[in-house]
Amino acid sequence: YFDKGGFAMHGNVFSAEDLKKAQKQPEKYATLQVRVCGWNAYFVNLSHELRTPLNVILSTVQLVNLLNKDERITNFTKAEQVTMMTLWCIFRSPLMLGAEMTKLDDWTLSLLTNQEVLDLLKDGHHGRQVERDKNHAVWTGWDEKDNSVYVALFNLGEEDSNISIALSDIVNALPLQVGAALAERCNVDNSEIELKELWTKEMEYCTGEAVYSMVESHGAKLFKIVD
Repeated sequence: YFDKGGFAMHGNVFSAEDLKKAQKQPEKYATLQVRVCGWNAYFVNLSHELRTPLNVILSTVQLVNLLNKDERITNFTKAEQVTMMTLWCIFRSPLMLGAEMTKLDDWTLSLLTNQEVLDLLKDGHHGRQVERDKNHAVWTGWDEKDNSVYVALFNLGEEDSNISIALSDIVNALPLQVGAALAERCNVDNSEIELKELWTKEMEYCTGEAVYSMVESHGAKLFKIVD
């Protein structure tokens, strides 16, 4: 997991009996941690109101056990999963996965271990929304170390659509030095813009003063502008 670019892993393994014993003898369970609203908390440090109604916590444990007997894949489409990963990575959101990692299918594993996409999470990368309406959104990102520029096109609509953003809008959303370097590289005079789509690894080319591509409904494309 860490060799693939993961940063942290939280594990909580306990039984209903453990929680019952911790309630009766908290001094013996000082290190017992439980999940509360997505965060770890020491069970013995929970307030009386949270720790006393143990049946609520136990019912959660029992529910998880029941769910594990009837596992299902996510209700998100593959396009929607790409959208989530693209957005989280371009604005460097900490990635937290709730899943049985030993049972991931090959496609999901490839989504979570795409190194070129995960590189956007590293120090020195930044992201900014350029524009958004009810049908689409566009983000740009850059690496302050080498002035690499990224463009993410999001289709928020119900139909496949050609999403387009003026190159000048991307340039204006970037820091002055990075934007100027991009404008010089692309000449902003109807020269061809070469793009690498980081999910498919395919190359796309745009002519004129815009970045554009056909994006499926609820999907996204993440481009790196090639030098």
